[in-house]
Amino acid sequence: MELIDIIDRDHFLRQLYPAGLKSVAVVGFDVGLNHIILSHFILNLRVYSQPAIDIPKYGKWLTDYDTVEIELRNSYINDLSCHNWFNNSRKECSIDIKEIQEGRWSVKFYNEAEDWHLSFTVDSLIFNGCKVYMCSEEDYIPE
Repeated sequence: MELIDIIDRDHFLRQLYPAGLKSVAVVGFDVGLNHIILSHFILNLRVYSQPAIDIPKYGKWLTDYDTVEIELRNSYINDLSCHNWFNNSRKECSIDIKEIQEGRWSVKFYNEAEDWHLSFTVDSLIFNGCKVYMCSEEDYIPE
């Protein structure tokens, strides 16, 4: 199972990455709780591979940008688990996706060498947008 297969509103992403999302890093996540229920979940991913199409407003790959940051959202996740998040260097990580029942997915992002993981269950993730930039020596941390 590919990550892109559990993303809703994915038309633009599939144009950018028709072979799926490769070289992915988790750079941030945000969880809002409202009276013990999850009110929002935001996941920020970086993709370090070149998009399949040129987008004029982005500029030119490796001249104007070398990173695409994707924001995914959902309000209906369960079983959220985060271990050693501060070990995450925001470099490429592994992704395991398993169907646990029809239309319900267990998702785990992890890096064994850095000893961290982020996992949750979800029906889908919703594409909310993306931005591009050049990575620098001093890592950009999303707000």
